Amino acid sequence: MLRKEIADIDLLDPVADLLVRLCYLRCRLFGCGTVKRRGVLGKRDSSTGYAQIFAYVAINAANYALEHGLDDAAGLGLPEDRRLDGTNEDDLYAMWLRLKRDSRFNIQMGALNLISAAEEMNGHTDFARYTPEEIQPAFTRYNARTDRITAYGKEVYGYYLRYCGHGGTKMNAEKKLTILHLDNCPYCHKARRALDELCEENPAYRGVAVEWIEEERESAAAGRYTDYYYVPTIYAGADKIFEAHPGDSYEKIKAEVKKALDAVV
Repeated sequence: MLRKEIADIDLLDPVADLLVRLCYLRCRLFGCGTVKRRGVLGKRDSSTGYAQIFAYVAINAANYALEHGLDDAAGLGLPEDRRLDGTNEDDLYAMWLRLKRDSRFNIQMGALNLISAAEEMNGHTDFARYTPEEIQPAFTRYNARTDRITAYGKEVYGYYLRYCGHGGTKMNAEKKLTILHLDNCPYCHKARRALDELCEENPAYRGVAVEWIEEERESAAAGRYTDYYYVPTIYAGADKIFEAHPGDSYEKIKAEVKKALDAVV
């Protein structure tokens, strides 16, 4: 989720943050009653920091954590005598400033918001038994109020699978393909293009770790495999899944790459 949020930060985000600062500066100088609540000059909140989280969302996430015993007020650095109120402008700006200035706190609030989103969408937070059908709505809910899985949710789920694929567990170690190739091989270029397209079509494939071994430059590594002649050749562990042959079409190679991915997903 952080990978997606950080990657999507653009020039408009600092502008939005500046508008929030200007709004509260006007409140301080002239009173908030003189500042309209609509329009750019009345912008009281913006998604900010690494987790790109709104202050009102962070307040809700903090209150969720307190209600469910995930942390206490002292641990979160919040008032112990009351809960923050997202409709209170002093609470809102104080939270926004902290999110803006404190990166660790910003990420912490992002994590708590994701937990609360997961429970809202699935009714439980037993993450060990979450299915893909439950994980994707949780990621979607972090970004939008909708029951439909969005492109955002699918993309973040793809990153989640990719990071899990490098987790070092037995299950993730099995989610690996080795592809022997040559830099000047047109069929190898087709295989790489097919892999990219298939990962776009099905985010689950992004969780598969792929090791590309260039036969000439990495002859020692390639030497571990002795039962092939042509490249690209794809292995899942020690099992050869596919060996290309002269004349193979792009459609043929893509179908075989898909078969290899399906073998380890």
